[in-house]
Amino acid sequence: MCVDLSATPFYIGGSGHSEGSPFPWLVSDFGLVDAIESGIVKIPRLPVSDTTGRPDPKYFQLWRTITGQLQPGEWNPGKRKPKADVIYREAQAALNQLAGQWKEKFEYIQQAAPGQEKVPPVLIVVCDNTDIADVFYRKISGESCELIATPAEAEQVLGDDPDADDVPKKKRGAKSKPKVVYGRGEVFPDLLSNTAERQYTVRIDSKLLAEAESTQPGKTKSDAAEDLRRIIATVGRIGEPGEHIRCVVSVSMLTEGWDANNVTHILGVRAFESQLLCEQVVGRGLRRMDYRPDPATGLLTEEYVDVYGIPFSVIPYKGRPSNTSTPEDRPKNVVWALEERKEIRMEFPVVEGYVFALRRNTIRCDIDGMEQLALVPNREPTETVVAMKVGYVEGPISSAVMPFPTEKQTRAEFYEANHIGTISFEIAKRIIDRLLTASGDKSSEKRARVLRLQSRHQLFPQVVAMVTQFLNRKIDYRGCSAEEVGLDNTQDRLWSVCRIALSQMMMRASHHYFLY
Repeated sequence: MCVDLSATPFYIGGSGHSEGSPFPWLVSDFGLVDAIESGIVKIPRLPVSDTTGRPDPKYFQLWRTITGQLQPGEWNPGKRKPKADVIYREAQAALNQLAGQWKEKFEYIQQAAPGQEKVPPVLIVVCDNTDIADVFYRKISGESCELIATPAEAEQVLGDDPDADDVPKKKRGAKSKPKVVYGRGEVFPDLLSNTAERQYTVRIDSKLLAEAESTQPGKTKSDAAEDLRRIIATVGRIGEPGEHIRCVVSVSMLTEGWDANNVTHILGVRAFESQLLCEQVVGRGLRRMDYRPDPATGLLTEEYVDVYGIPFSVIPYKGRPSNTSTPEDRPKNVVWALEERKEIRMEFPVVEGYVFALRRNTIRCDIDGMEQLALVPNREPTETVVAMKVGYVEGPISSAVMPFPTEKQTRAEFYEANHIGTISFEIAKRIIDRLLTASGDKSSEKRARVLRLQSRHQLFPQVVAMVTQFLNRKIDYRGCSAEEVGLDNTQDRLWSVCRIALSQMMMRASHHYFLY
């Protein structure tokens, strides 16, 4: 006798049968729907509506929505693939919103009592190709790779730079060697950025495995690739190499056979043409973390996995129960001065930053003459509703009847982590970069470096003031949070509005600052 045990015993799209219909030779079927309804796996939560008013919420069909509105110049020449930076720009809002939900879950687990497990939850980002995965990994982890220049290359760049003596002497003709540089990522960097001591975000794809480099003497590329595989294979296991992993960026490497039980959030940034692929990817987040029954009911407690960008329509999913306490409902600790010691009470000001007060060499910008910029909440959703739905849905998912509790998810965590003052500084930095790039003397690298060092501390406070005026006076937020300006797609629209004013600032800056 031959017995076939399958997790996906149904027809896929293009097979000539209705997609999702079971094979006719099934003898017994206890499928994913039964497993979810029985509570022996996590319950997926998918977007069912948002503030854009679309029939399908944007974060449900994320890839199709993004690629459907790209301009011709945003595709790679000769390839029917979108540019990686463009995909990150358009998916950044969804990433920050989902990562905010992950942060809430992370902080909730960290409140565990002594003796309880504190294995961190994991966010998975599933990308369409290795180029997109590389961009998402760099943006999240803050990790990049730079080539160490050979002595000949260093001499060509540095010339008569007096600091050139500090460059280590190497044998001429030696090949450039990659060096890992650790910085701060753009997505909750205090939690997801890698450091030299610990890796929190990891990337896994076939190209990376083939090009794996080891930083340890005596280890080959195959050893480095095996180390990476072991990290991925032990995610969430205490005492193993993958114990501290919090984010995994993947390209078609986690569709099946990977059973980390602490996956709580999945973002799909790729095309999902079949429900089989949807089930394989979402299945990576369905394994429960706790199989101990509730003593009061004898049943397993509900566990969830939040899923954006994977249009799954053949399984049930639901929102957070409305009759249970949530992490934000916990009582807060209030700190105050005792009445008998109030005379020695200490107060701390909220400092947004320090600037130089200039009395000369100032630049000007006509803020009032600039075009008004309006945020469009129906273009990028500011709220997404996730809910449970049982069975197969045809047509727009938002048209289905939702008799179960729903949950509203926002980018509140992103707003909290990205203060409008911080965003103003980042915008000012980008403007100054353009000013210096446009006016620098490219014939002499040494002179350009000195120019930047002498100019930035004078330009920055002035540009910050102009940016603050623009954000306060020339943007119609239309009810959106001001922190929405921190998203790349909003800043791209801001650049188009500021282009003329920026060119005027360049002209004035070239006369007032760059004639040393």
